[in-house]
Amino acid sequence: MRISTVDIFRLGINQIQKNSAELLNTQQQVATGRRVVTPGDDPVASTKIVAIQQEQAIAAQYRRNLDAAENSLKIEEAALQGIKSAYQRVRELTVRAGNGSLSVTDKAAIADEIEVRLNQLQDLFNRKNADGIFIFAGFQASQPPFIEKVGGGFDYLGDEGQRFLQIAASATVAINDSGKDLFVDVASNQKTFLTSANPNNTSDPPAKITVGQVVDQDALDAFYPDDLLITFNPETAVVPNGANYTVTTKEGGVTLASNIPFQGGESISFNGMAVVIEGTPNQGDTFFVNTSDKQDVLTTVKRLQDGLNNAQNDGPGRVTLQKLLDDTLVNMDNAIASLLEVQSQVGGRLNIIDSTRAQNEEFNIVSEEFLAEILYVDQAEAISRLSLQNFLLQAAQQSFTTISNLSLFNNL
Repeated sequence: MRISTVDIFRLGINQIQKNSAELLNTQQQVATGRRVVTPGDDPVASTKIVAIQQEQAIAAQYRRNLDAAENSLKIEEAALQGIKSAYQRVRELTVRAGNGSLSVTDKAAIADEIEVRLNQLQDLFNRKNADGIFIFAGFQASQPPFIEKVGGGFDYLGDEGQRFLQIAASATVAINDSGKDLFVDVASNQKTFLTSANPNNTSDPPAKITVGQVVDQDALDAFYPDDLLITFNPETAVVPNGANYTVTTKEGGVTLASNIPFQGGESISFNGMAVVIEGTPNQGDTFFVNTSDKQDVLTTVKRLQDGLNNAQNDGPGRVTLQKLLDDTLVNMDNAIASLLEVQSQVGGRLNIIDSTRAQNEEFNIVSEEFLAEILYVDQAEAISRLSLQNFLLQAAQQSFTTISNLSLFNNL
């Protein structure tokens, strides 16, 4: 068989190029540690690698969500534990205040600690997580949910929303609890009432209405569920001229009393409810007294503080105080029961996070093992192959050089 000089050169160069390409590919594998450097190295394996890496990226995001959810829930768990301790202390102080041998001064001293616990609870209700989000504010998480109203009493600025994070393909976990369900809508031992000043009142500084006290439960029960409206009239409505107010029912606008001379700091009592308006209201200022079968925790504690500060050691005073203490104990027990339920739920969510994280880590291990089989190179085998390919390339180059130098003139 005759082979032309052109064919000899073509075959020799092709072999050298083939060996060079194989050597270069192996060098890349050794340098990168990867068997598949470009999709063309193994199209089928490349498709699998892309799919696995996409799943790993999703799993990594889930791990970040798991960490964020765990951090938020652990902060909530710690806050709930602090709240529980404060609840129990308030309950202990309530029981102590029922000791018949206590003097007015003793009760005032208990009221001082009650005030400390009240401030502590408000701080805990306004607890933030590591991202600065108020954990008991629902979706309105950028502002403190519990504030003391300008006109007296407390207000909840959050909502009933509950935020969730995706922690797996088919699993989400709640990372907060609404303070409305937990601290506001707490069942009251008996019918009660809540007070507030109209935010459109014009007095400056604003006149305030206290949280008040129930002084006649039967009268309040009979009046429930209607509400009261206290409206301040022109000073000329009474003689001699001066501040005065009218009390009407919200349902039907029935006037219960009109043009009553007002003296700041004096009790205003209707239908079993007694409140005090402090300051100097302007004409047209209004105050609301709304009956309810629920009572927020802060109001319960504030009423206890006020009741102890104003306690009298005469017969009627002892009866009024004892009723307040009885109601407070039941209300605090209701608050504790609600708290324990949420504590249990938070613990359950943390358990879900732990088990989901274990599954996520297991997937990560399995996917890395699979990638090791199809993506990563066996370094020992690759280095051995590199040596062989280098030898073959050198042999091809030497062979080509030898053959290309052959000539008939060498035999003359």
